[in-house]
Amino acid sequence: MEGNDAVLFEPRFRKCRLCGNCVWGSTCGCATAGSGDAGSGWTQSAILPYIENQKYTFGSKYISRDDQGEFIFVNTAKNPGNLAEITCSGGNYWLAPVGKRVIFVNDVQLEKSCRTQLNFGDKIALLGKVRPRRELYREKRNESLDGYFLFKERSCQGRYGEDPDMPDLVPHANENVDFKAGRNQLVLSNIFSYLPFHTLKTARLVCRLWDTEASRIIRKKSSVIFNYYFPHNYKYPVDSMRLFRYLKEMKNLQPTSWDLQLPPFTPTNGPNTWINSAKGQQIVLKLVDDLNWFLLPDRGHHITSLDLGGRILCEADYKIHLSIIIKLQATLIDLELSWFLKLVDMVECALPEELKLNKLAIFTFSIGTVNLDALVNQTIMSSWAAAVQRVKTIRFNCDDDEESAFVNILLKYEQPFPNLVEFITTSTRDNVLDFLLKLTTPLKKLKLCNLQCLERRGNYAKFEKLLRKHAATLESLQFMYDIDDKNVEGRTIHLPIFPQLKMLFVGWMEFSNLKIRFPSGIDNGDVLDYERHLPRLQALSLSLFPSSFPSTRDWENQRDRLDIFFPTVDRNGAPIETRCVTLRELSQNIYVSYMPGFCCVSDFPSDLPLTRMFPNVWNDWMTKRRREELASASSQLVENIDKVD
Repeated sequence: MEGNDAVLFEPRFRKCRLCGNCVWGSTCGCATAGSGDAGSGWTQSAILPYIENQKYTFGSKYISRDDQGEFIFVNTAKNPGNLAEITCSGGNYWLAPVGKRVIFVNDVQLEKSCRTQLNFGDKIALLGKVRPRRELYREKRNESLDGYFLFKERSCQGRYGEDPDMPDLVPHANENVDFKAGRNQLVLSNIFSYLPFHTLKTARLVCRLWDTEASRIIRKKSSVIFNYYFPHNYKYPVDSMRLFRYLKEMKNLQPTSWDLQLPPFTPTNGPNTWINSAKGQQIVLKLVDDLNWFLLPDRGHHITSLDLGGRILCEADYKIHLSIIIKLQATLIDLELSWFLKLVDMVECALPEELKLNKLAIFTFSIGTVNLDALVNQTIMSSWAAAVQRVKTIRFNCDDDEESAFVNILLKYEQPFPNLVEFITTSTRDNVLDFLLKLTTPLKKLKLCNLQCLERRGNYAKFEKLLRKHAATLESLQFMYDIDDKNVEGRTIHLPIFPQLKMLFVGWMEFSNLKIRFPSGIDNGDVLDYERHLPRLQALSLSLFPSSFPSTRDWENQRDRLDIFFPTVDRNGAPIETRCVTLRELSQNIYVSYMPGFCCVSDFPSDLPLTRMFPNVWNDWMTKRRREELASASSQLVENIDKVD
């Protein structure tokens, strides 16, 4: 028999702020008045999904899931152990004391070894062995509020109403659409594909058809985050029951992307004293047990993308992370390792034989290390380099030293990554160029940030050779020349023709002397000709990095760089007409020096004829520019007419 889910509220204060009565006793009428939040003196503690024959155990000593069911930590320093059990049966919730524990429901003590049916609105006090004194001067007693709950029915609260960020959508004149619920599923699916994520979640509550269509799109757009990086949060029911609730509440949704951040699991001799405490080990024990239960093969997980991170302090921690990957490897396509390695003792570093990432196509290296033994580091990186040789995409999202160390290992392979088509890096040192030149498969996407290799003049030829090698197949190219070389003689990068390139992103420092040239043509020398050099370009983005403080906020002093991409004259100074009808997106970013990662949008100089160069680019600032040009042309026309008259 199916029942309604329940929610437990716990008091924020020892006494009710509204009436002054005891918050947990039946004398406080205002505590049960009101709706969702059960009054201002209470806060949500735990959600109890109704699952037939499910058991919830309240206490401070976790043993195992088989014995206790879903365990909820209650802080009982004076009365350790289990306090009570709530079971689901026949559509109802039943409460029973454990052993000789004292439990009150609506200020009435329950009989030992006897379960009692709970009703929504009941107030529960899990007091342990003794009932606290509630006589005179009770406000002076420093009694814990843990174990005091208000039992309420769970209500679904979605976000209703229109999204203010969405534009008004109205049908065109004489274009009536006969849309009825239950029909035109393709129309419904198309509409849902344009909705923001939180609106899709609300749409699931309308009916079964909407739930089916919205869930299908949410599965593709969403990623579930399980952040247990700080394990002490797991003592709270909201965090400790997340895995349990996920299986019930996400049964029909099941996103295929997870972000799983884990704490260290094993006591060490290091400074992490909380993990070494008895309470810390209790919480970590439950987390490990929950993960093993959660990742059982019959759970129906179909995870294609996994970001696995956390602190790894010993060999046991490392093996737990590897076991998670092994359990999900059958469907895994995208894997990111966001580990922080600070290994105290490590004997076995090699990957287990059962780890076989046969379907893996994307690998992201985001590992950080500190005080790691050189041999251990070499062994771990070598084993992972061998495990991901068949991937099509490799990304780096780590410090320069870790990236360089991993690339040095990849250079030892005669033909590394035979299937690689995308390469993304955060720092481009000399060894990165050597690695990319060693690849035998043409790349389709290349992103090179922090071009440190170009600080040496000899690497310019290597960089140009790399671009020529993959020019015929590249569809996306991004490079950031974020090197301040204002005191160095100007250098030039000669770019080849990119017949397949669709996206080009270029960035440079404010005072850098970087120059970019394209292959010489018969009619325009080194000037960019989009139809010839970039015939399929759809997106162009230019970024400016500050070299000093205060940083610049405009493009006016970047004319020489802008002329590369927006040429108006040829090499001899004669006017030319530049057009690119394939371009659909044109963006510009100026990064602020004192706010890392923050950028502002500043219009390009107004005298550049961008609207004529890129007639198919439509965005806010281009629309504004078109209106200003139209207004100026209209004003000029009126002046000319007046002169004629």
